[in-house]
Amino acid sequence: VSGVETCLAKQRYPTDARRVMIVLEPVVSAESVAAVSELEAPLRPHAVRCIIRTMVQMLAAEVVTSDVQPLMNIQTGDVLFIDLTEAKVIGFQGTHLKKPDDEGLIVSFCNEMLALIPEELYPVAADALKDELKAMEGAGTGGVSFLSSDLYSILRTQASVYFSD
Repeated sequence: VSGVETCLAKQRYPTDARRVMIVLEPVVSAESVAAVSELEAPLRPHAVRCIIRTMVQMLAAEVVTSDVQPLMNIQTGDVLFIDLTEAKVIGFQGTHLKKPDDEGLIVSFCNEMLALIPEELYPVAADALKDELKAMEGAGTGGVSFLSSDLYSILRTQASVYFSD
């Protein structure tokens, strides 16, 4: 999944066995902001595309989180999502959710990600979503999407709240 931090290693804290240290990448060296609106206007569409790409890739990996925390590079507009300590793997049986309660987690995740996008950039987000879903379908065997039918349906429903098809 692009746009999320990766854990490279973990080690018990030397003086406290209850604590763990982790090594993450990438190291964020540039100044960052947490809102698309805080970026220079020319960088905002790129940030929106990054948000949509990460959201779709996380759903395809069957992972959702709550309390999304983006860092947006003020020089490039690249978005990195950090602190995925509340992330959860969603279970499936075939193409349907194993636990119906997981639908609420997915809806919440989609809403949090889409709420990061300013209204004036909804057209950019809609185009990015179409592009990501099309790329995913092309990457699948025989044009089949990597998103389960339940995930695809939830994503389309939540996206329609923010922007039309």
